[in-house]
Amino acid sequence: MKHDNFKIPDPWGRAQYYKSIWLETEDGGSGSWVYVCRNQLAYIFIVIDDLPEACGRDATSLFGAQVSVVDLATIAPETIASALRCCGYEEELDFKSEKDRFLIADMCRSFGAYAPMWNEDGGKVTEENRYGSYDEKHPAFRKLRSDARKFAEENLFHDEARNELLDTKVVNAVGQTAREYMNGTEGLWEALHRIKDQGDKATPERQLVLRMYMNAGQTLGAGPVPEDIVGEKA
Repeated sequence: MKHDNFKIPDPWGRAQYYKSIWLETEDGGSGSWVYVCRNQLAYIFIVIDDLPEACGRDATSLFGAQVSVVDLATIAPETIASALRCCGYEEELDFKSEKDRFLIADMCRSFGAYAPMWNEDGGKVTEENRYGSYDEKHPAFRKLRSDARKFAEENLFHDEARNELLDTKVVNAVGQTAREYMNGTEGLWEALHRIKDQGDKATPERQLVLRMYMNAGQTLGAGPVPEDIVGEKA
């Protein structure tokens, strides 16, 4: 398989490549390993977390892995602006710059404005190994990273397949697609509009979520619910 369309910036001048095309941007020092590549304006991330470090005694696995996409060609400008504000980034960014585009995509990922495409846990936690020190040499880590890369390369390295998944993969109880989830508040309104249009055909769980937003009229951090959603009670 050729990867000529896949490129990744080296913002820090010290690229560490995982195999041939994945750039390692976090090496586990903070409890996370992050690998990234891009096609066109879609940035594909593999994130592996040390779960005992992140979750303490609630962790049931040693590692958790996720494959996600930040598509700068379709993500809402308002979502990008929110991500930059949340990350405290105030410098001017040049969208024509590969380095700056990567920084935007990575801040969106950190903010939670990404499309979740695949996730899996690995390595059973026991009282004996809960407080051990584990890294990328652990068999469970290596398997998760291999499985994540295989999923990404088989499903996300071609525009048509990736876009179909972004628009059809349902990622939560509200019924949001992966692309809607990536778009934050705007994507939430799209899902609520769809539930409202479905009426009685929507699942009871989704009708309940719609009624909650309609009756509240206000979100905790995303401002008021649009009037065309609140207008008529479900």
